[in-house]
Amino acid sequence: MPGASIVAPGHSHVVPLEPEFIVPQDGAEKQDREKPRGPSPAFAGAGCWLAAHGEQYIHLKPIWLGDDLFAHQPPCEAARAAGGNFPFVREPSAHSLIQEYISGVALESHTERVKHGRIWVTPQDRWISGVPLRDGKDALIVNWLGIETVDATGKVNYRDSFVTD
Repeated sequence: MPGASIVAPGHSHVVPLEPEFIVPQDGAEKQDREKPRGPSPAFAGAGCWLAAHGEQYIHLKPIWLGDDLFAHQPPCEAARAAGGNFPFVREPSAHSLIQEYISGVALESHTERVKHGRIWVTPQDRWISGVPLRDGKDALIVNWLGIETVDATGKVNYRDSFVTD
């Protein structure tokens, strides 16, 4: 049962939205919406949610969030078709083409030492615009963002990357 919620910065309330129920079909081993579709099988149900309900939230200018299962062409296209933008977490091992684009390139970056309580940390943001999400002429062009936080001893406390439109 994929579902979605409305959240907003500065608000402590979460508004759950209607779910998209997945029901078994006669004689099928898996429910129709659990069957693999492209490189991210777990997206199938969420894609059906976006197709069924996404349009009614276009006026809110949604930002669709998701993990690496969404950082592939079909989910990214579905998020755009549902009238929103997306930052999806990106696992480097799942996106070798993007890794090729960012390897050996001087990326745009921003580094700033900041104090969190009594501890100094140095977050570094790196990014590149206009990289293809996959091979092929029909590849969606996305932006890549990498975030890393290093403590005063040089230890990396946090590292993640995202694709976004």
